[in-house]
Amino acid sequence: MSSRQEKRKQVRRARDGKIDLIEDQLGTEELKGTYEDRDKAAKILAIDRAMQAEKDRLIMKGFRDREEARLQEILSNQEIIKSINQQIEFLLYNTMEREAFMYLDEIRYRDNELCNKITYALVPPEDMNRLTSLCQRILDHGPPKNKIQKDWVIRLERAFTNRKPKVEVERDGKREGLLEGRKFA
Repeated sequence: MSSRQEKRKQVRRARDGKIDLIEDQLGTEELKGTYEDRDKAAKILAIDRAMQAEKDRLIMKGFRDREEARLQEILSNQEIIKSINQQIEFLLYNTMEREAFMYLDEIRYRDNELCNKITYALVPPEDMNRLTSLCQRILDHGPPKNKIQKDWVIRLERAFTNRKPKVEVERDGKREGLLEGRKFA
C-alpha cells in the first residue's frame, strides 16, 4: 500500500472517532487524538492565529501612526520655517535699499551660509519672536526712512569672511598697495 492510501484510511477511521493515534500537522502545531479532539484543537489554533494576526496588525498600525505623526511634525516644522523665511525676506526687502537687497541676493547665490550670517546680523535672533509685529508695523506705517545701505552689507560680508579693505595705487603701470609694508605706532 502506498503512503497516500494509508493516509486516506487513517482519515476515514479518524472521522469515525475509533482511532486515536492519528497525527496531523496544521502549520507548526501537531494534533493528536480523535476527530472531535482534533477539530477542537484546530479551532483553538485558528483563534490563536487570528488573535496573533490582530496583535500584529495593531503593532503595524502603531508603527504607521507613529511614522505618520513624525512626518506631520516635520511638515509642520517646514511650514513654520517657510513662514519665518518669508517674514524675514519681507522685512529685509522693506528695510534695505534696493542695491543693498540685490547685493544680498548675489551673496545668497554665491554663498548661502554667508548670506545667512549677514541676515542674522541684520535681523538678530532676539527679533525673531517679534517678526510678525515688525512686518505688521511696516504694513501699517510704511517702510522706514533710513534704510540699510549697501556699504553696511559689504562691511558685514568682509567681517564674516575676514577680508581686510585694500587700497591699491597704480604707479608707472605697476599696482601696489598703499598701506603695505607700513607699520603703525
